[in-house]
Amino acid sequence: MKSFSEYEMPFEPVLSFEAVISELEKKVENGNADERTIHLLEKVNEIPEFKSGFNNFGLVQQYSELISELLSDLFPKLLTDNEIKAATLPLSNLTFNSTERFQKLIAEAGKEFQIADTNFDSDEFYIMSCSIILAFHYHVPFSSTYPMYFNMRDKDGIQRFFRILYNADFLEIYPTENAKNLTETEIEFLMDNIDDIDLWKEKFPPQSWLLKGFGLMNLYDATIETSVSNLKQELLNKSNSDKHSSTERLEDNLKSIFNVKDLSVGISDYNPLTKRIVKTTFNDYVTSQLVHSNHDSIPVENSRFLKHLNENKPFVISNTDKYIVSHPDEEVALKLQKSGVKSAMLIPMKKDDNLLGIMEFVSETPHGFNSITAQRIDLILSFLIESMERAQREISNLTDALIQKEYTSIHPSVAWKFQKEAENFIKSPTQDYAFREVMFQDVYALYGEVDIKNSSVARNNCIKEDIQNQLNMLMDVLDELKKQTKLELLDQRKFEIESHLNNLNFSLEAGTEQEIQQYIANEIHPILANLNLDENQNNSISRYLKSLDPITGLYYHARQNFDDTISIINKKLASVLDEKQVGIQQVFPHYFERFKTDGIEHNIYIGSSITPTRNFDLLYLYNMRLWQLQAICEMENEHHRIKPFLPIQLDVTSLILAFNQPLAIRFRMDEKRFDVDGTYNARYEIVKKRIDKAFVKDTDERITQPGKITIVYSHSNEETEYLKYIKFLQHKGILDAETEFLQVENLQGITGLKALRVKILRQEEMKNQAYFTYEELVAGLK
Repeated sequence: MKSFSEYEMPFEPVLSFEAVISELEKKVENGNADERTIHLLEKVNEIPEFKSGFNNFGLVQQYSELISELLSDLFPKLLTDNEIKAATLPLSNLTFNSTERFQKLIAEAGKEFQIADTNFDSDEFYIMSCSIILAFHYHVPFSSTYPMYFNMRDKDGIQRFFRILYNADFLEIYPTENAKNLTETEIEFLMDNIDDIDLWKEKFPPQSWLLKGFGLMNLYDATIETSVSNLKQELLNKSNSDKHSSTERLEDNLKSIFNVKDLSVGISDYNPLTKRIVKTTFNDYVTSQLVHSNHDSIPVENSRFLKHLNENKPFVISNTDKYIVSHPDEEVALKLQKSGVKSAMLIPMKKDDNLLGIMEFVSETPHGFNSITAQRIDLILSFLIESMERAQREISNLTDALIQKEYTSIHPSVAWKFQKEAENFIKSPTQDYAFREVMFQDVYALYGEVDIKNSSVARNNCIKEDIQNQLNMLMDVLDELKKQTKLELLDQRKFEIESHLNNLNFSLEAGTEQEIQQYIANEIHPILANLNLDENQNNSISRYLKSLDPITGLYYHARQNFDDTISIINKKLASVLDEKQVGIQQVFPHYFERFKTDGIEHNIYIGSSITPTRNFDLLYLYNMRLWQLQAICEMENEHHRIKPFLPIQLDVTSLILAFNQPLAIRFRMDEKRFDVDGTYNARYEIVKKRIDKAFVKDTDERITQPGKITIVYSHSNEETEYLKYIKFLQHKGILDAETEFLQVENLQGITGLKALRVKILRQEEMKNQAYFTYEELVAGLK
């Protein structure tokens, strides 16, 4: 820490008690002085330097008792153990006549400690000193108050923070012969160039002014509020690559807040099914103080801890040894004692009744935590919960990213607005700041999907096929077992299996799969296990056991083919869309998200509110719609290329929803995704959810068909616009020449929808074909 005395300053400080002496002289002149005051003034007048000024610190030590008597009215003895106060030569490390509490504080900090502000560098300190001259001599109100802080470690190693408050009533500032007399214009120029240190030193040369008198320094203990603020920023900081150091800083701030010198932090989880405390997986660099491995757990059913957990209250044990005497069955306390913990506080981290985890504060010192200090958790609980929720969300997102490369909770196009909200959080003076929902007005929405046709039917057929094959294999197993064991019970089991097979000849009912699997697990597999037959001598049993999945124990063959088919189709379609997104983002940045279900859906939002740094023109919207048409055509062609190689040859259908009205979207904090905002705009979402399975009006034909792209719309201007795109792509050989005009059946709450449907021409090498822009379309129509 750099001391004040090491800084260069625009003035030379001189210690003087002239202001106090003058007040005493006035009392004598007015006849209001008592004998003590008269006698004190006589002694002070014997030392002319007290009034004229001096910078020899030896005089302060030599006349410390006289100085103490001179300043006694400013330092009441009754407050010496309460106030952290001292007289000082301002902006220096010289302090004297300090209170008992001040002396104790400095003694704890060590001999090498010096009071100095941790927030200033030398240039900032110099400019701050100049601003004092402007305020004192030129009477210029300076906007910056320059709050000054310093920090230190107490005898227990706990970091303390203090704000320095100065009383400058006993100070005067005088220009020397080297001082420059500034004009109003020069002062204004200085205030407009607050960071130009060379300019400030030119106008206020070093030691060109005299700072005469003394100041009163009061230290305000700001440990808790400063530590809370530091903790808040630490929890918000996502860039900490050194997780160990981040945890140390977290614990350091918590030690200051709770005044516990050996505080350690841990995080664990609670399993409501087993009623046990278990290891959490989301934050591996903050280890649990209770459970130390994935196999470790603590039963808490009917415990006092569980009662606090259910009531969402901190569970505090001030002395584990004494607590166990009165509560010998409390497993949590026993585990803490075994780990050497003498005092602990376990805090349920709940958000909207959802338990995120258990925060553990422990100490090896008895009474480190108690019911009184536990109240301080309210100062930081919201930050801890927000941080834990964010950490869990980040881990969840990371896991999803390994499965689905595209997924991100905040798309780059809108990240700037979330950053702005985060900055508001940091700057917030209150501790209960709530993130506002992020909203974008007047954006245009584009929705499209490439759906796997009849995927539900195919899935059910695969389920039925697996169950039938498994039951038939079990019939062979039971036949062979009957020959070997002569058990009559096996005939009953064969009859039951035949009944299940007969039922499967009809439709697969909801719950049938689970019912049969439970029957096999409870009635058939125990027989195979209990007979202790050598599977190597029983071919049917050997074949059956090898056919089961080694992890799940299920017969999963047709269903595996179905899952692989869906996965391959989704992966291929998503890769086409992702690749094309890179290029179109360069044209005009927009919000994009896609979802993998039985196929690929995507949402696009484009408008000036999302990209305020660019001038938005409807040209970009039209270009985006033309791009979307071509992208879906390429996705269809990619499916056509891979279809012969799929385990199950499923078809896909494609659809686009045209919607010309601008709408508002809002980021839903609870769902962590964007959604349309407002009652009128909600119609767009309703149409999206209902059109993919819609029929052509007065027919049993779906509006979507394999090999064709369907564009659903409401208004004639939407039809006119998309016909332009279709005709252009027909001309380019991407779409077939015939365009179908359809009426969509009335849906629940939705009438009057229409659709255009066009066959997609197969392109063997469409990946190498450049995308056409809206400008090319316009040029082609001329």
